[in-house]
Amino acid sequence: MPDPSTAIGFDPLIDYAVDENLSGALGRGSLTRAGIASDPYVIDAAGAVWEHLILSGSYVILQNGKVQAPGDDGLDASNCNNCVVRDFEVAGPQINFGNGSAVTLGTASMWLRGSIHSYGDRSYSSQENDYHGIKTFGPDVWIWEAHIYNVSGDSVQIGDASRGVANRVYVAGGQFHGNRENCLDVKDSQDIVLSTFLCYDQLNPNDEFGVVIHDDAYNTRVLNATFSNVNYGILSSGQANHVFEDNSIQALITGIQLRNTDNITVLRNTIAAPTPCDNQINVTGTLQQECLPE
Repeated sequence: MPDPSTAIGFDPLIDYAVDENLSGALGRGSLTRAGIASDPYVIDAAGAVWEHLILSGSYVILQNGKVQAPGDDGLDASNCNNCVVRDFEVAGPQINFGNGSAVTLGTASMWLRGSIHSYGDRSYSSQENDYHGIKTFGPDVWIWEAHIYNVSGDSVQIGDASRGVANRVYVAGGQFHGNRENCLDVKDSQDIVLSTFLCYDQLNPNDEFGVVIHDDAYNTRVLNATFSNVNYGILSSGQANHVFEDNSIQALITGIQLRNTDNITVLRNTIAAPTPCDNQINVTGTLQQECLPE
């Protein structure tokens, strides 16, 4: 996994001097700020609560604080490039208010730690409301140590089959659970790394997955992740060149499902499931024993 500092322009783990402090109930707000790579503009929002926030500009760190959304998108940082949001919380009302995303991120940006939860109606009997925790098109986006749960869509959706591809997106660590759809969903995108995360309690009767890779995606790596109490672990129906290695999968139905994928590598995964690996059709590559065609 590449060092995010190279693309973002500064080290997202450093405690830079604070330029602005915000607190209190701030309603629906917007912040446009600009720093430089050698001196990012730091907003410390400890004690601040927005109902909706638009963050724009460049070379900005937004840290601490919360968006408690009453009924629409939470944090829109899609026009904040070279920006980091860290130790932040975005919470929804856990009701159906349409499709969307709690958080969107801009180019060369990062979500670091923090939590996103309670967006949309995740009950399986409700009308579908496709509300994701984070949705990103990249390029060069890092999502590290996030805790995303109880959303009516995916914890993280990368790319979109109808609205654009993502590339160079890196998910590392974190916990994703209790969603109506998938923990991580890669659509029509390329050069994606998903590593060392926990995905659990994904028991949607509509048979969603821990990780799904599809819609002509290629070159996605799923590495050293842990799946537990899920119906299905990992699905690849993506185009080519995916790698699934060293994952631990405990699934109630199928551990890994493969179809219509060329040059895939599936090795050293530990799988406990009634069907450890379901190799359906048109799969080529290097496969561990359970995934070899009969």
